[in-house]
Amino acid sequence: MLSNTNRDRLRVWLNLLLAPAMTITTILCFYAKPNFRGSPLGQEASEHVVTPAGYGFSIWSLIYLGVVTYALVQALPSRRTDPLFRGIGWWTASAFLSVSVWLVLARFNLVWATVACILWMLASLAPVLWQVSRARVNASDWLFVVMPLSVFAGWVTVATFANTAAGLKVSGWENVAISEAAWAAVFVLLATIIGVAVILRTNGNIPFAATLVWAFVAIAVRNRGTHPDVALAALAMTAVIVGVAIYTRIPGRQPAVTPAM
Repeated sequence: MLSNTNRDRLRVWLNLLLAPAMTITTILCFYAKPNFRGSPLGQEASEHVVTPAGYGFSIWSLIYLGVVTYALVQALPSRRTDPLFRGIGWWTASAFLSVSVWLVLARFNLVWATVACILWMLASLAPVLWQVSRARVNASDWLFVVMPLSVFAGWVTVATFANTAAGLKVSGWENVAISEAAWAAVFVLLATIIGVAVILRTNGNIPFAATLVWAFVAIAVRNRGTHPDVALAALAMTAVIVGVAIYTRIPGRQPAVTPAM
């Protein structure tokens, strides 16, 4: 068995390598297949009703920058044995790896394989959110650890349903039982239920909530002219997320994720 020192070293290096690998894999996949049209799954995904407008995907730039910064912070000699990083480091490495694997699968249009992969991504980020929400962090850790990982988790929460919707579409199942637009509304509702549960369990993770709002507004923008009912549903769920986030900040309620100045 590996000693604690060797385990810490392995965890640190996995994060240092896998965080920038997300960006490198993205560049390679986009150059190898330039017709992704804003979404690595290609035309099929970007044309689905529940997929956010193209500008929404720009949040990946923030995520990529954030996870690299996180990787650098956890590699600092003074932080390598930090209980916070020992608790989340293996999970973050798994999440970073899953992004690169997802991109490779998407490159070959293995849509249902990407659905399984994004579930892996979500399963890796769930314990990260749980642990950072209970950790007592300073302002620096909130900025470089809690915020980027929360944004990452928030986007993946919505992307999981968009990815599943893409799988239904390319398989010809998007109109089974109900219309494609109705499926989109259902998926937005399910993402909202998960989002509300996370926000309440973390006593108001604002970066996570703000990312959900970003994604839902982008869905509304995409559908405002073609599927106004879906746009309205997305905006309604945006209001729900905002309302729950505000509720967690009512005086007397102590947020779990609080920068310690």
